[in-house]
Amino acid sequence: MTQYIVAKLVSRLATHEGVKLDELEYNLSDHIDPHALEAVVSNGSESCKLTFQVPGCEVTVNGLGQITIDDQQLSNQNNPSGSLFSDFADMVFLIDENRIYKDILMKPGNSVLLYEKPDKIIGSSISKILPPEVATQVEPIITSCLENGKEQSVRFELKVPAGTRYFDARILPVESIHGQRTVLVAVTDITDGQLAQNLHTQVNGR
Repeated sequence: MTQYIVAKLVSRLATHEGVKLDELEYNLSDHIDPHALEAVVSNGSESCKLTFQVPGCEVTVNGLGQITIDDQQLSNQNNPSGSLFSDFADMVFLIDENRIYKDILMKPGNSVLLYEKPDKIIGSSISKILPPEVATQVEPIITSCLENGKEQSVRFELKVPAGTRYFDARILPVESIHGQRTVLVAVTDITDGQLAQNLHTQVNGR
C-alpha cells in the first residue's frame, strides 16, 4: 500500500505542476520520511495525517490514502486510479531494481489483461511471471531506465485471458522505495491499433 501512495504522490505532484512524472525538479525522498508515511498509511484512519513541504506547495496524506495539495483534496477512495490512468495507461506496475513486482494498479475490469493473477504477480520477478521471450524484451529496458534515469518504452505481444494482445509500456523512474530504486511501468493495450496496422500492411504489401 505504501508503494501505491508513493507512486500516487509522484503522479499528483506532477499533475499539480503540469509536468511529466519524470520531470519533477526535486526528489520526493528529500521531503518526506518514508517510515512516517508507512505508519500513517498503515493506521488506516482519516484523522491520522502526515504533512510535508515540497517546493511551492504543502502536501498532506491521511491514513485512508487521501492526498491534499494546496487545499485541493484528491481522494484515493473516490478516484482510486487517479491521474496515472487518466491519459495513457490501462495498468501500472511498480517494479524494483531486482525486477520484483511491488504493486499493481488497474482500471476496473482490466484483470483480463494480466498474464497471471495479481496475488501471484506481486512479490515475484519479471522472469518468473512473463514468458521468456517477453521478459528478455522488457528487462533490458528497465535496466536502461534505472541507469540513465530517463523514460523508456517497449512494445510486446502477450497471450492473456482476454486473448492475444499487443501492449505498449512506458517505463519511468520514480523515487526509491525502502532503499530500492524503482520504476513505474504504465502499460496500455494497443491491440486495436496494432491489428489495424497489420491489416494495412497486408493489404498494401508494406
